[in-house]
Amino acid sequence: CVSSLVGHGSGIMCMHVGDDDFRVVTGSYDKTARLWDTRRPDSAVARFEEQAPVFSVRMDAKRLIVGTSTGAISCYYF
Repeated sequence: CVSSLVGHGSGIMCMHVGDDDFRVVTGSYDKTARLWDTRRPDSAVARFEEQAPVFSVRMDAKRLIVGTSTGAISCYYF
């Protein structure tokens, strides 16, 4: 392991690595999705608050899609 991405307050349920291989998004039981830049592993680039634990995440160059345990889906544009 070259570096660790630390910041969630609870277990990570899902993750997705972007097409550029530098961006990673994670989803957690702590009701957040976090966007990371692996070149800056000291902190998350962005934090997205949800109403329930995050069970799925997917991103492309323009947006992040987040699915929660309640079945809600959120779309965030970069």
